[in-house]
Amino acid sequence: MKLTGITNHAKQRISERSTLNLYEIVDVINAQLFEILGSKPGINKTHLLIYSVPDNAWFVLVRDSLNGDVLTLLTEAYHVRLFGQISDQQKIRARYIATHGFGENNEINKKISLFLGYVDVSGKSKTKRIWRGHYEDFQFSREAFLYSSELQKIMNALRTGKKSSAHAELPDNIETCSYLKVMFSDNDSMIIDL
Repeated sequence: MKLTGITNHAKQRISERSTLNLYEIVDVINAQLFEILGSKPGINKTHLLIYSVPDNAWFVLVRDSLNGDVLTLLTEAYHVRLFGQISDQQKIRARYIATHGFGENNEINKKISLFLGYVDVSGKSKTKRIWRGHYEDFQFSREAFLYSSELQKIMNALRTGKKSSAHAELPDNIETCSYLKVMFSDNDSMIIDL
């Protein structure tokens, strides 16, 4: 059976550079299990970063933007040498997509939110979202976020009153800080006493 959409050159490079077979490459493309690295105007080629679990390595599929054919498969090192660095964030996303799939309910689309519970200068208890970030920035790990320098800066700013040291939207009228509520998702949260 002849696979369409993969050039002979690409078939050769896939067999030389990866343990993935042609059917697995087609499955990756059809399920959109890749991170788009981009394309250059006028060249009609799109670079797609994939992660191969059996190889424990990243590869770049180069596709024809007009007809969708896979033109070649590049190793990460070869792509870096020819086209430039691949960011850690892109690699994290590609690995996550390969191991968890891609969908609106997956963690790759989730954000972490911090809500501050405080008493304002007039004595009223209030809650305000003070920070929002991408779950992927913390390797999709609650523990990575809880021990991150980002959270530590926010907590230090709340304890010391030095608002400029945190990348958070802290209210001006804080009398007493009570707690931080960390929301990882609608049904996954925790409270940090201050």
